[in-house]
Amino acid sequence: VISEQQSIKLFVELIKPSIQLVVMGSNYDIYPLLRQANDLDWQTVVVANPKKLDKLAFKFADVVDDFNKVNIDAYTAAIIMSHNYPKDKSNLEKALDSDLQYIGLLGPATRRDDLLEDLGLNSTDSDLNRLYGPAGLDIGANQPEEIANSIIAEIIAVMRNRDGQSLKNRNAPINPR
Repeated sequence: VISEQQSIKLFVELIKPSIQLVVMGSNYDIYPLLRQANDLDWQTVVVANPKKLDKLAFKFADVVDDFNKVNIDAYTAAIIMSHNYPKDKSNLEKALDSDLQYIGLLGPATRRDDLLEDLGLNSTDSDLNRLYGPAGLDIGANQPEEIANSIIAEIIAVMRNRDGQSLKNRNAPINPR
């Protein structure tokens, strides 16, 4: 029993839920992303035709055939990477209509701009600040594994309100106290 005259010290640690990564696509380059997300203990969902996926996808992720079947929360990020323009357009429209904090779009900026134009949007619209296209941090990534690493790093930076700069240039503690 603690009386009003006593004081106690508590240590409180906030443990946030793991990130949920929604991967929209079924090509070979989703697998490095799924493996790396799995290594981080992230929840993963692949939105694609299940018949077009390798068995490996089912090992690392839940598979659904429609984005509307995915539960979105504040810790959900999505990457659009089907390599199919009409499918990416449809997925981008659905993603932009959601509450996703991070929407990654694979491919060059010109493709992003074409997709946005086809949706009647402009890359300078303020409501598109959660769209990251081209997706990933600029680390010179070329191979699918490197690109996945770049995208994962960008998602972490966005979810933790960081800019992804080199730690040698940081003028503050690495972790808040």
